[in-house]
Amino acid sequence: MPLLEFAQGATICKMGDPMQNLLFITKGSASAQLAGRTFRFEQGDSIGLDAISAGTYNYTYTATSDMTVFPYACDSFETLDALLKEKPDVAHLLANSLCRKLSSFLSYWTSLKSEADNAYHTMDETYPEYQRLCSLYAFASKQLPAITEMRAVDSGRIESWMDAYYSDFSSLDASLQKTIFKMPGIASGFLRKGAEDIVDVLKSCAQLLEYLKNASKVFVSHDEHDLLALVSELHINSLTIKGADATVSTLMSRITDTISDMSSISASSYQGRLSTYVEKVKAHRGAGGVKEHLPAAAAPMQNLTDSMAIILEYSGMPEETANVFSRQVHEFTKMPDRTSSEDDVYKLRRELTKAFYPVYQNVFMKHLKDPNPPTIIKMFLEFGYIDPALAGQGAANYLYSIADSMRGDPEQGVYTIREWLLAIYQGKKEPSRNEDDLDWPAYLEDQKRAGEIPPAKAAALLNDQEAKLKFELENVFPVANRMTYGRSTTFCPLFGDHNLQRKPEDALVTPARIKEAFDEIDAVDGAAFHRPLVFEKPELGITKENVHVKIMPEFILMPNVGLRGALWQDIEGRKRNSPGRVFVPIFLLVDLKPVLMRITGEFRWEICKRIMGMRWNDLSDPSLTAEYCDYLQFYRSNRELSAEVKADVKLEITRAKNNYRTVFVNNYVEWLLYESNGSPRLNKQARKILMTYCPFPAAMREKLTNNPQYMDPLKQFGIKNQQRVQYLTRLINKVTQGGKAVPPELERELAFTQR
Repeated sequence: MPLLEFAQGATICKMGDPMQNLLFITKGSASAQLAGRTFRFEQGDSIGLDAISAGTYNYTYTATSDMTVFPYACDSFETLDALLKEKPDVAHLLANSLCRKLSSFLSYWTSLKSEADNAYHTMDETYPEYQRLCSLYAFASKQLPAITEMRAVDSGRIESWMDAYYSDFSSLDASLQKTIFKMPGIASGFLRKGAEDIVDVLKSCAQLLEYLKNASKVFVSHDEHDLLALVSELHINSLTIKGADATVSTLMSRITDTISDMSSISASSYQGRLSTYVEKVKAHRGAGGVKEHLPAAAAPMQNLTDSMAIILEYSGMPEETANVFSRQVHEFTKMPDRTSSEDDVYKLRRELTKAFYPVYQNVFMKHLKDPNPPTIIKMFLEFGYIDPALAGQGAANYLYSIADSMRGDPEQGVYTIREWLLAIYQGKKEPSRNEDDLDWPAYLEDQKRAGEIPPAKAAALLNDQEAKLKFELENVFPVANRMTYGRSTTFCPLFGDHNLQRKPEDALVTPARIKEAFDEIDAVDGAAFHRPLVFEKPELGITKENVHVKIMPEFILMPNVGLRGALWQDIEGRKRNSPGRVFVPIFLLVDLKPVLMRITGEFRWEICKRIMGMRWNDLSDPSLTAEYCDYLQFYRSNRELSAEVKADVKLEITRAKNNYRTVFVNNYVEWLLYESNGSPRLNKQARKILMTYCPFPAAMREKLTNNPQYMDPLKQFGIKNQQRVQYLTRLINKVTQGGKAVPPELERELAFTQR
């Protein structure tokens, strides 16, 4: 084959291009970015051996000078074998190049592995020591979840002997190499193994880089919740304790030495913080003298003792108001029964509740302009924490440990209250509806109509983000907080250990726990959060076709220890394709799954009413709500129900205080918990409606086909469902036969129907 020439800067081959030739550099040089490092390929090096098994080039190679390349046709190991038989001299050239490059790759791998091992051992040894010292010096420690996710480095398939093996081979005399590789079997086996090792080494290098990237966030993160921050904070706070300065300094030195050695951390990302730390240590050294520390069990955690004073000072409340609030909190803390219905206790709870929200609003508004608010401020905003004595020392320590790392998962629709309010302030989310079911525009319109605000001001406020935030804080937050607490007569928004009936770590609601619970619900009622939206494609002859789209609600974790979740609204504003909103306590005293089951049932009812509009209870236009209302309204005259069943239905309605939605939700929970397992709890009429509108998935329906109590509703559902499948199949075939691409919306709808 003729030589290939490339000018400086030209691309020789691109990642993903089909592998056609082994390229041998006869003049000039090239470079490639391999696993985070740029490697040079000089005269005598080959390109592409590692790509043979994949069939495509694994990296992009660029000429760094004018160069000449000799191509050997090769797109598989079979053609490589043929090449080696035809041209035996090529073998030692390829092997020599392979050995040189693998030696440099292995050297790179060794440096990354050493760096990763050092980072792991530093994390593994310093974090427990930090926790031990916090306990020793009576400070509440902080959790660093990223550390618990780090594991010791896995070497994978990279063996320690490989470096010496390939280095020794490359150092062999050229004549000896030629002699060895004249035998095609040896040459083929060596090159095949070498190509496999190149892939493994570079893959392992990429994994080590990812490991170091994650480890660097443990040491130095953009939000400054990292090992550097934890230990520097402990050092500064413990300087006046005898022996602490030298001990924590040693720990800090270990961390800073590791950070300095990590190539994944740029000096600019931590030098400023390091300088601030050094200045604070200098300023605090010797200030106030050295004191003996008390054992942790005998002393309150020193970094929590002034919590309330810090919060009230941060809020900027007038001194007189702050003093009254502080006195009330201390009085409430000393009460033997904080949930008592006695007049004096009830009155104090009410006064604290009334005073809490202005403090909360002031603190939140100030924290918006604070790039790094104190941990205690985060505890107040996220949990309603105010004082360690009220919270209980153990719970206060736990809240302190998680406050900096507490996160929702906004991408998956789960927000802490701080994240939610911030999203409204930033314009990412619109305020929720108030108690009168008015969203922000409707509320302004109502205020304008009532003469509370002039039209010009209403127009200006419509897009005022601070006004929207205050609307949420004043009209939604207090109501949702009380509602999710679940015991309105004993409600007080301050975090207190009198409310804790289980360990806070067991009660904590996290995005992972919400997902786990919903995955279990979804496995039984996979259509719960799918809603029909109109799909149109006139060019394909599709007009007003209903397709189901899954839209999960958003969850806001309220700062209380509560018993219940609340479906606040089913959609946002008037947008049918927007998510609903659910408020849940951040510490839940009951199991999460049943709470979310009830919310799912409530959502099914409300979204059906939303879709059906004025006809939501009109049986002439069948729907879930219409059929359930008809069933409950006329159960007495239903000949399919026995006298005993009718008595049970009457009792259900009475217990639900004649609220048909409540009856449905109770039945829906039984549908998910028991009926899905073939354990009947409902009467035949309720079962028929639920099978029609809340069907089990196909595999679950199959298991129930031989159960006599499910045969009729399953048969009726099966007929209607098969008709829908046939209709969609015909529609898709029609589009296909017309030579057009099938819209993904139709494919998803068919899959949804067949689920």
